[in-house]
Amino acid sequence: MGSGCVPNDFLRQSPLAHLGIERRAAPTRADGAGVSMAELPFRAMVALRGRSDDPRFLSAVKQAQGPDLPLEAGLTSGDENLRLLWLGPDEWWAVARDGGPELAAKLKDALQGVRSSVVDVSEAHATIEIAGPRSRDVLMKGCPLDLHSRLFGPGQCTRSLIAKAECTLLQLADEQSAEAEPAYQLIVRRSFAEYVWCWLEDAAREYGVTVVAG
Repeated sequence: MGSGCVPNDFLRQSPLAHLGIERRAAPTRADGAGVSMAELPFRAMVALRGRSDDPRFLSAVKQAQGPDLPLEAGLTSGDENLRLLWLGPDEWWAVARDGGPELAAKLKDALQGVRSSVVDVSEAHATIEIAGPRSRDVLMKGCPLDLHSRLFGPGQCTRSLIAKAECTLLQLADEQSAEAEPAYQLIVRRSFAEYVWCWLEDAAREYGVTVVAG
């Protein structure tokens, strides 16, 4: 029997690598630009399912990850290092900077003997961040939801469409000021990444858009 195939991390490419985003990226948004965009490559994403009324499930997840699972529709918990997204009555995503296999393994170990499902879906998705004072206006061109701040604010997430492509939309919390400009992350399937990026960049041109490093 063969020894199997060992993945070569140095050959790994993000879903948008072919667009040359890194070469175009500026350190910060240009003066006068209303929008900045960035690809956040190689994010860890683990799909987690279980019963929200099972104390063992809730306790095991907290033990493995730290933050409490959000139990109300559309809420998130945690921070940029590890954020938990409520996607349904029995469904969450754990999203971290990197380390999808390690995060999934940690959750599986903690949930042994507890009715649950843990699946690493990192490589199937891409994450795009769009921020700036006109970022909400850009999203509202292609999203059927009302994203007004009175309805959708920092720390909330939802599943929706952007330019007819399925996405998970997250508005980032800002701990410094309630008046801070909006910033969002869009998680889309890898096969839609180029389409969504190009659509967003085109939709943002009238406001001025800067591509920044993720």
